[in-house]
Amino acid sequence: MVLAGLCAAPAAALDMRPLPDGATARADAGDIAAAWYVAPTARYDHGILGDRTEAGGLAVSLRAGSGGAVELDADHVFEDRTPRIADLDGDGRNEVVTIRTDVDRGAALAIYGMRHGALALLAATPEIGHTHRWLNIAAIHDFDGDGSAEIAFVRTPHIGGVLEIWSYSVARLVKRLELPGVSNHAIRSRSLGLSALMDVDGDGQAELILPDQTHAALVAVAISAWKARVVGRVRLAARVAGDFGNSGRRLVVPLASGEKVVLDAADFR
Repeated sequence: MVLAGLCAAPAAALDMRPLPDGATARADAGDIAAAWYVAPTARYDHGILGDRTEAGGLAVSLRAGSGGAVELDADHVFEDRTPRIADLDGDGRNEVVTIRTDVDRGAALAIYGMRHGALALLAATPEIGHTHRWLNIAAIHDFDGDGSAEIAFVRTPHIGGVLEIWSYSVARLVKRLELPGVSNHAIRSRSLGLSALMDVDGDGQAELILPDQTHAALVAVAISAWKARVVGRVRLAARVAGDFGNSGRRLVVPLASGEKVVLDAADFR
């Protein structure tokens, strides 16, 4: 499979300015210690995150010193604010999980990692298929208990949002399930953290908490044997208005009314 949309660039040749509203992801273990978006660009006019400045590159630093960077070609941007670092396949090397957008075909999930001393694209999902179509990552979690983490995202969270879960192994991404009717982002918002993990039914497995399409309710999605089902729902007094706070036992949800609602597992039963 040919993975398009990437040209490797030495750090000296790449615009290393960070994305203005981006942040640096950090990992406590593994080869990649930090990752951040660089090379701000206005070449894509979607503006789904509140402005038209996206990232044209990705940079990482390594725990052992030095690092790597990649620069996307003119047909792609990272339509995201902060990359995510995880050892998806349990091999001791970290992967960097990104949202990479083709300006004509929309967003895709793209996985990067260090290979032969350089940061490289390892795998990617198909693009959504149309320009100005986006996805937002909801969780990176071991949903099936096999010791490796899967990636959950919501495809087109503003247009009939569909939860998708993908697993990564041997430089390959495999779709495990879909569930329609959810969301995890509001148009032009910079808040990307409208999701959480919480064990709401007491079975020892975390459910994925997401807004429904109206953002006036939260749903708890249980995932088992690569099937998803809604096992709880909480109506809210106002629409969700920002990133969730989550201690694992308590969920704090900002509302458009200016209030914050605090929920625990019992509220979803």
